[in-house]
Amino acid sequence: MSGSGVPADRARSVRPTSAAQLTALQSGLLPQPEPVADKVWAIAAPIPEGSVTHTLSYVLVSADSASFSLLDPGWDSPENLDALRRSLGLIGLALGDLSTVVATHHHPDHLGIASTLRAMTGAKVVLSREERAVLTYQLSPGLRSPAAYTRVLSAWGCPLRAAPSLSLPLRTHPIFPTLSRTCCWMTATCWTWADTASQLW
Repeated sequence: MSGSGVPADRARSVRPTSAAQLTALQSGLLPQPEPVADKVWAIAAPIPEGSVTHTLSYVLVSADSASFSLLDPGWDSPENLDALRRSLGLIGLALGDLSTVVATHHHPDHLGIASTLRAMTGAKVVLSREERAVLTYQLSPGLRSPAAYTRVLSAWGCPLRAAPSLSLPLRTHPIFPTLSRTCCWMTATCWTWADTASQLW
């Protein structure tokens, strides 16, 4: 085993796609924006908690360079908004140029700041029909009730003695109000792929 818990033979076969991003990750810093294809940039989106310092968002610049779409914009935090502004400035863009936010899935490090960006810029927010259904389900009153969630856990085969501790984060985790606000907004106002597949620019 390597120090990361990955079997040594697999660890040797993993090759970073960017030396600069690997160096930044190993030093605990955010990497600088980096072009990954013509008119496509990888930019860092800081994560405020946990052992991973950031995730990557992708800026897709329109053919005429007048606007851009943002893929997986990251956490809803002032630090992420500041990092986004800095990164955009380094590649010659500004938030006012944002036309579309695309979220691959509903986790807060991917979708989190979408509602803030929409409120600031009027950008469309796009996610798949399946993800919209997941958000609607996860925010249903039945899942917010500890008793109802205990029934869900039981249906999944979770020992009932563990259910109270597993449903506690539903009520007390600091991200829940933010995630709930974002997800409630998203289920009411987001576009699905079918709505905008040809309108990403």
